[in-house]
Amino acid sequence: MCYFFKKKMGRVPVKNHPRPPKRPAANFFRFHGMHFPRFKKDPRFFKMKKDGTMGIDVPRISSELGRMWREEVPQEEKLRLKTLGVIDRELYRVALAEYKAKYPGATKRKRRVPKGIKGPLSNFACFGRDTRIILKVEPRFQKVKKDGTMGQNFDAMGKEIARRWRYVKLNRPNVFESCCAESRKDNERFKRELVQYRKGERGRKIKAVFGFDVDEESDDDDDDL
Repeated sequence: MCYFFKKKMGRVPVKNHPRPPKRPAANFFRFHGMHFPRFKKDPRFFKMKKDGTMGIDVPRISSELGRMWREEVPQEEKLRLKTLGVIDRELYRVALAEYKAKYPGATKRKRRVPKGIKGPLSNFACFGRDTRIILKVEPRFQKVKKDGTMGQNFDAMGKEIARRWRYVKLNRPNVFESCCAESRKDNERFKRELVQYRKGERGRKIKAVFGFDVDEESDDDDDDL
């Protein structure tokens, strides 16, 4: 059985429950949705796709709308959109409360990896953990932060780790196999901790319901059989 899980939180799948109310958009995205249909018909924002057909250049439209929002939209219009946003958020809060009251448990989130257990590392994560220790002392991966102090340039460091990983997979099989061995070892550690967690969770549930521990030996004497 594969025990690879993501730490990302996911919604609990609940049958026969409608979708919860949609969260209202931010002020800029409200402005974006109002003007996007007009811009996508403008020939200035057309581009040639890889298959030779014409399409819409969505990043350029978003950049233009962002520039308009910063430089051209008057404060009165921004205040109007902000007022609409406050009203929509209040309506959303009321609708969400009604939804939770009608469908309890439908909006709860569950953790794929139990709390207190560290998820298994992939091959790339094992390689990146060791390579990051070497790269973080190099001056080219340092940058000046907003407060004037020096910090690490994680974007440049991540690109360099990815570039080295591609090279390792093709040209350094011994390093690649070492990372795979570390990943397998960490996966075994995760499986052991997950089994222990499940045993403990099951034992607590049984003790809460039936009043005895799951590990207790039975006192029944079978010699009469």
